[in-house]
This record gives sequence, C-alpha cells and structure tokens, in this order.
Amino acid sequence: MSSSGPRSLTDWLRSRADGELVELLRARPDLAIPAPGDVGTLANRAGVAFSVRRALEDLYALFNL
Repeated sequence: MSSSGPRSLTDWLRSRADGELVELLRARPDLAIPAPGDVGTLANRAGVAFSVRRALEDLYALFNL
C-alpha cells in the first residue's frame, strides 16, 4: 500500500505556501510566540495536546458547539 500524502505534520507544513503559513499563524498566534525556529518546531507545537485542545475550542466556538 502506498500513500502519496505527507508522512507527517512537518512534511505537510513544508508543503504549504508562504501565504498559507501566514494564515495559520494569524489564526493560531499561540503557535507563533515565541517565533518557531523552523517548521519542525512549528509542527511540534501544533501537535501537543494543549495546542490541539485550543484548536478544538476555537472550532467549537466558531460553530457554537
């Protein structure tokens, strides 16, 4: 079985255009402060439980769930 998608969140982030990364960081300022040194650091921040909970809370608020 082969997969043509990204193998990790880091790979997915690397494949994003600059503008998409800017949008992500504007929507999720908790990922940007302090400034990540590289995409791997950004992916690690986005993948920790606290960050995932924060993203879900934002979605729940957006959809009034």
